[in-house]
Amino acid sequence: MKQIQVSDHDYDTLMELSKELQLQDNDWNAFPYFWEPMSKKEELNFHGEGEIVKVYNPCYGEGPEYPEDTALYNEDLWVKYCESMELALGTPYSDEHQDEWIEFLESNGYDKLTFDMNDVSEHNPSLFKQDVKDFIGANRHHLGKDPHTYARTFFRMPRMAKLIEAIYRLNKQPIGTINKEASRFVYNETRT
Repeated sequence: MKQIQVSDHDYDTLMELSKELQLQDNDWNAFPYFWEPMSKKEELNFHGEGEIVKVYNPCYGEGPEYPEDTALYNEDLWVKYCESMELALGTPYSDEHQDEWIEFLESNGYDKLTFDMNDVSEHNPSLFKQDVKDFIGANRHHLGKDPHTYARTFFRMPRMAKLIEAIYRLNKQPIGTINKEASRFVYNETRT
């Protein structure tokens, strides 16, 4: 068996990371897998058929906002809408007003955009689930709704698979303690 020399620090790091790779949960994903943060985010529906509607006034160059916010922050416009619909002054916005309110806004120079709420992964991958959990904890305010870890696979990337297999085997953990997917590769030395 050939040997390579590494510093004590690098050796300890490799042993620690090899163990962590074998022991982490793989969320039933195929080997080899990696992790990314994922959350739900609004994405523009270019066909105007999205489930979420936002409005904006192109004359002012302001970004799109929810119809409710437009009613709240444009009080004069909301009053005009209430008068045109013969609603009592001071009527608060509710979702039952949305379609008519949007039509009113469009007749007053506003445009609308529609969005869908989609799962979107952040491109900060890691071989370690804990890295992604830590990233989510530190960056939750920048992520979308319900940020969580998401496992993906490298199974069509043979060099990545070989690299990860080699790292797995650096510090073999007892077969009963490692995840099932890891055990196939840690204890199958004949695989090339």
